Amino acid sequence: MEHWNDDVEKSKSQFGRNNQSMKKRTGRSLEFAYAAICFKFAVMLLSGCASEPVPVYAPAPSTFDRALSAALGAARDEEVQIVSEDRVSGVISGTRGDQEVTVGIAHASGR
Repeated sequence: MEHWNDDVEKSKSQFGRNNQSMKKRTGRSLEFAYAAICFKFAVMLLSGCASEPVPVYAPAPSTFDRALSAALGAARDEEVQIVSEDRVSGVISGTRGDQEVTVGIAHASGR
C-alpha cells in the first residue's frame, strides 16, 4: 500500500505545483488584460477631447470689389445682359434690348 500512497502523494504534489503555476500565469494574464482594457479606455477618452478647428481668416473684400459687385447686381436688376466684366479696370459691359450699356467704377487711388 505504501507504493500506492506514494503515487497519490506524488500526483497531489505535482497537481499542486501545476495548479500554482497556472494561478500565477492566469493572474498575470488577467493583470495584463485589465491593464490593456484601462489603456484602451484612456485612449478613447483622450481622443474624444478634440478641440474645435481654428477658423480660417478670410479678408473682407475691398471697397472697390464691393462697389463693383453692387454695380453688377444693379445692372442685373435692370435686366441688363452682362457681356463682359473687367474687374481690374472696373468696367462692366452689357446690353438691354437694343441699347449697349457700360458701367465704370473708378478706383479710389485714381487708377
